[in-house]
Amino acid sequence: MHRHFPEAWVEGFEPLIGGMTNDPGDRHVLAAAVRCHAELIVTYNRRHFQAGSVQPWEIDVQGPSAFLRGLYDLDAGLFVGKLHEQAATIVVPLPHLLSNLNKNVPGFVDYFCEEQGIDLAGEQQRAQQ
Repeated sequence: MHRHFPEAWVEGFEPLIGGMTNDPGDRHVLAAAVRCHAELIVTYNRRHFQAGSVQPWEIDVQGPSAFLRGLYDLDAGLFVGKLHEQAATIVVPLPHLLSNLNKNVPGFVDYFCEEQGIDLAGEQQRAQQ
């Protein structure tokens, strides 16, 4: 992460860990979010960030599908453009990229395909023929 997103690196959060009340295994995550004044933690493990532990810091917790849906709803045109750019960069058709995303964020992919009128199963069958 540090190599690809150096601006996202958070330092100086260690003294805050002891004051966090969420799951002990993820207190460092909440402490880092507090240190950098984050408004949101995106995680598959929402149960480690119960409302009572994040509310004092005014931090929201979302799953990856909800986060991506929010980005899409914010600016669908930009989001669709970025997906096409990503597919072109890795030289795959958009349905292939969506199939890969479906492994980790199926809720978002279902929503996206419905919004965009994409029949992902049909696209995959046509690609195999």
